[in-house]
Amino acid sequence: MTEKLAHTMSTSFNRIVLVDDDALTNMLNRKVIQSVNPNMPVDVFLDVDDALEFLKESDKEGGCLILLDINFPGKNGWDFLDAYQLFKKPSKIIMLSSSIDTGDQRKAKSHPLVLDYVTKPLSFEFVESIFPR
Repeated sequence: MTEKLAHTMSTSFNRIVLVDDDALTNMLNRKVIQSVNPNMPVDVFLDVDDALEFLKESDKEGGCLILLDINFPGKNGWDFLDAYQLFKKPSKIIMLSSSIDTGDQRKAKSHPLVLDYVTKPLSFEFVESIFPR
């Protein structure tokens, strides 16, 4: 866990938003999250625009933790970040990708809204680490 992530995880969030075009990955990630914290709401979006619209209406206080994939058909995770950073009070983001490209990792970790870059799939250990004790 990065220092940036550890510092932010000392504060809580009220829901997790998964943004990934792979339905199976979303199902598995939701199960991992809810097995660690059964009361945590998890919203799933297969499309960048749908996720942005939901966040615009439902997350005016920046209380979500967004797990964002990079590669999508059409708009991708970088497009999401470009649009989302313009929100008044954006939530924090963890990039969750199967990409092992070090350029993607550096770019993600240098973005002010991105807490960490995690390679899929989510592990139980990582999910346990994001919830305050």
